[in-house]
Amino acid sequence: MKKIIYSIVLLVSMSSMTFAQEAENIAKSNGKTELVNSKTTGEYQFHFVTERTKESVEKAASYYTSNFTVDFDEASNTATINMIENDVTSRTIVARFLAVNQVRFVEIDGTNVDMSVFIESYLK
Repeated sequence: MKKIIYSIVLLVSMSSMTFAQEAENIAKSNGKTELVNSKTTGEYQFHFVTERTKESVEKAASYYTSNFTVDFDEASNTATINMIENDVTSRTIVARFLAVNQVRFVEIDGTNVDMSVFIESYLK
C-alpha cells in the first residue's frame, strides 16, 4: 500500500514540475482577432506568464532594433512590439525575439500554439 501511495505522490509531483517548466515557455497574446489586426497595425503585445526583468527583455530586444522596438512594462510583465517596417521578414523576426526570451508557445484564446504554427498563421 505504501508503494502505491508513494507512486501516486511521485506522479503528481512530476506532472506539476512539468507544467511549471512549460509555463515558463509561454507568452500570452491578446487573442486571435488582435493578432490578425497586428499584421496591419504593426503592433504586437505579449504577456509573459513567468516574470522577466526589464534588463533581460531589453537585452533580447537590442538584437533587433532595425526591425522593431520593444516597450516592456515590468509591472504587468507585458512586452509591446512596434514594427519599424511592417513586412513579413520583420514580423517573423518577432519569433526570434520570443525565442531569446525562452518562449516556445504562444497562448491564443486559451490554446497554446507551437512557435512554428504561430509564425505561419499569425506572422506571415
